[in-house]
Amino acid sequence: MQAFTRQLGAQPGIQLNPLRDNTDGFAPDNSDQVFGIAMRATRGRIDKAFRANAGNFKTRLGAGESLRASALNEAHIHVYEALNKGAYQAVIARLVTSAAVLQLINITQTTAPAGTGAVLAATVAGGVITGVTVTNGGTGYSGSVSVTVGGPGSGAVLNPVIVAGVITSVTVANAGSGYTSAPALTVVPNPSATTTAFATSATVPGGQYLVSVKHLECFNDGIKLALHADAVKDGTGTLVANPLVTLRLLDKDGNILYEFQGSFDPAALDDYGQSLYLPDVVSNQTDAVVVTVGVGASIPPDSDAYGRDASNLNKWATSAVLAYFSEGGTGYATADYASAISRLKRTEYDYGYIASGGSQSIALLSQLAQLAFDTNRPFKYDVPGTLTPDAAAAWIAQLNLDSHYCHAFWAPLKSDDPLGLNGKSVIGTSTFNIARACARNAQTNAKGFAPKNFPIAGKEWPLDRTGIIQIYTPDETGQELSDLATAKINPVLFQVYNGGGRYVFTDSLTNAKTAVSMKKLISVAEMSATMDDWITRFGKEAIQLPIEVTIKKMNDFLKKLFEDAQSSGWIIPSVDLAGAAAKYLVQRSEIKPADNVVVTYSLRYDGTTRQITVTQTLSR
Repeated sequence: MQAFTRQLGAQPGIQLNPLRDNTDGFAPDNSDQVFGIAMRATRGRIDKAFRANAGNFKTRLGAGESLRASALNEAHIHVYEALNKGAYQAVIARLVTSAAVLQLINITQTTAPAGTGAVLAATVAGGVITGVTVTNGGTGYSGSVSVTVGGPGSGAVLNPVIVAGVITSVTVANAGSGYTSAPALTVVPNPSATTTAFATSATVPGGQYLVSVKHLECFNDGIKLALHADAVKDGTGTLVANPLVTLRLLDKDGNILYEFQGSFDPAALDDYGQSLYLPDVVSNQTDAVVVTVGVGASIPPDSDAYGRDASNLNKWATSAVLAYFSEGGTGYATADYASAISRLKRTEYDYGYIASGGSQSIALLSQLAQLAFDTNRPFKYDVPGTLTPDAAAAWIAQLNLDSHYCHAFWAPLKSDDPLGLNGKSVIGTSTFNIARACARNAQTNAKGFAPKNFPIAGKEWPLDRTGIIQIYTPDETGQELSDLATAKINPVLFQVYNGGGRYVFTDSLTNAKTAVSMKKLISVAEMSATMDDWITRFGKEAIQLPIEVTIKKMNDFLKKLFEDAQSSGWIIPSVDLAGAAAKYLVQRSEIKPADNVVVTYSLRYDGTTRQITVTQTLSR
């Protein structure tokens, strides 16, 4: 017997209040192991951003295409490599033009004689039919096929033999009588068969149809559909139409993408009382497929999708490869880039980095740089590795960036294509850098801090591609390297260390146009962006509370956060902060004291050793 009530009225008794949880608190997520990218792909949604990982990469994005076909295909290599070198996931906004067309795939049924084209000729002797010659075996014959025998004469019975839909011979079961000349022979498919047809269309077909399917993952190489219904008998043992079907979506090679089992009947329920209506079943499993069912749709017993065949295998009505989507070319306008950037900005999937995918489009790179500012995310991009240092500096000047969020990499290297689609190619390294950062960020300490104070540069983070050839080496005086650093470009070059040489990221500068500020360091940019993210997200938890409660919560949060950051090596004591590593203030706004709390904080991040000055003195 229940000893309490949840809410007492005037009666005596025990009221049990809901459990209060004081154990819940802030914990960082793994979004800094995920990157976002706007790219051309041969598969993928065009209505919103979607995710891919190393396991589903080919299914989600396709097999990739040659760089010889288009330089835009480099992004495919970047994503594949990053997902196999440390990145947990990629959040992808697919680039398409305004001319892209997505059609529906409609499934209909038609009833027609099963077979056509057969021509037979009878041989007569002594008034009886002694044989039949198959002049044309026809095509498509199945089931019970009969032969009608004309006059003069009667009683003849002829049975055709069918192999793979073709009449190969005819046996004379009854020779008949009275045939004074060869009678006309007519092949009659009996009974008629119901065949399933698949066609693409901009709209749902008028009249009667079975299913209309919209596949939002937009495969350039097309998909197949397959339909099956089990055999069902009524109380008398007669086969009857079945509204319960299995619908499959397959790629062009026949690999199953989705399988749904549901009913054409809108009132159908499963064993748990939940809707078994096929559109509901589909929507409960995925939002990438939308299904509409025709009124009164069902699969009749004579359908090519009904029951089992002579080998006792399920009969499937399967389409050819259906070209239902066209990306409309790859001549992207500024509006096409803006559409993809918007999808990355408003996606529900979080990511910690933004990748360029090797793009050399100034319009796209400029918009990605703005996205980095808007979302407080580091943006890593490639300066073409085919350029000389002078040309690389001139190229990056076009972007006119002054942002610690943006990080540029120049890799004058040819290497083997990780996908094997191309020969040795110049492939950008910025997304590789992101992958290594993602792998580093997975190594959090007990307080949830990753070693972001260690930039992805130097001996410990080599470029481990195969077949690397350096196609340009900066001059021995170091002037070209100095010019690259002045232009805020990070070279990826061969370096010799104790124990051997490696191809490495030799620098870690942001695009902030400053010579001395800590904003020029990638490690500081990553740590400060992470701090801002954590603090603003906690602010969302502390909003819509009494102001004094918010102030206390925020003070408690910042105190612990900055203590943990210092013990994790992110921040260090500073003279400017009177020997402290952090200084912060949370207070009610003097201008808007009724509804505004002002949070300010100053932090002294640790730096990065970019230069070491060595002096040796000889003594006697």
